Amino acid sequence: MLTTLKQLETRLENAKKRNVAVVCADEQSISAVLNPALKPYIHPVFFGNEAQIKDILTKQYDIQEAYDIVPSSDDCDSAQKAVASIKNGQCDVLMKGYLQTRDFLKAIIDKEQGIVGDRLLTHIALNEIPTYHKVLLTTDGGMVVHPDFKMKQEIALNVLEVAHRLGIEKPNIAILSAAEHVNQKHKDSIEARQLQEFLMTDYTFACNAAGPISLDIALSLDSAKKKHYEHPVAGNADILIGSDIDMMNVLGKSITTLAQGSMAGIVWGANVPIVMTSRGSSSQEKLYSLMLALAICEDVL
Repeated sequence: MLTTLKQLETRLENAKKRNVAVVCADEQSISAVLNPALKPYIHPVFFGNEAQIKDILTKQYDIQEAYDIVPSSDDCDSAQKAVASIKNGQCDVLMKGYLQTRDFLKAIIDKEQGIVGDRLLTHIALNEIPTYHKVLLTTDGGMVVHPDFKMKQEIALNVLEVAHRLGIEKPNIAILSAAEHVNQKHKDSIEARQLQEFLMTDYTFACNAAGPISLDIALSLDSAKKKHYEHPVAGNADILIGSDIDMMNVLGKSITTLAQGSMAGIVWGANVPIVMTSRGSSSQEKLYSLMLALAICEDVL
């Protein structure tokens, strides 16, 4: 069981070195992939302005290890070439540097040259919270704005796949709502129960699912006891799924700002893990996000 994000490194001990394609490499993304902690696990491949990349590397780093630079004419060209390197098997992880998210995603989801296929791209965060006894997966606070029920099924299956790749054999998955009882006037409450039923009858990934369930019951056994709620998920959730991007984005920011937590984030559903942190993300978040991507990229289909 992972209790801290730092323990992600233990899951990389026997992993082979991975080629990481960095799209529009800038100072922040270069700094992330050249973090000394990642040296045994990453071979960087920088896509972008060759002169600018070389200038950053020579002025700021004493580069001894190997790296590659793929010159690009502009942001879209950089994204397309990086995605092509994934598609042809040259690179194993895709990372966003300094470019517009729409240009980055456009290359990824291109019907002919992209790397997604029929799957839904979803954002998955792995959180370390000082007051919780293990790391916690949360989704989707970054990609799918208003998921319908079919999308919620795909969101759940994506995060369950990541959980299994992290070694959580039978994850406890909490499908969040305002209360633990189905409210016939509340669509999300009804769909939370339907999603629970789907997950308990779908045999793609083993899990315990509870929904609808309130946040306090999912994370606090004491709250569950006070409300006479008995379930394997109560007070022991491995995964939280929300009804929309607003709920999970607010929850994610609350974890890092109010609860003094830390997070790693990836986009899942493509042929490889995608690291798409914001420019406001800390260097620690970028490090852990790369570690998470490396930890789950083994045998990605």
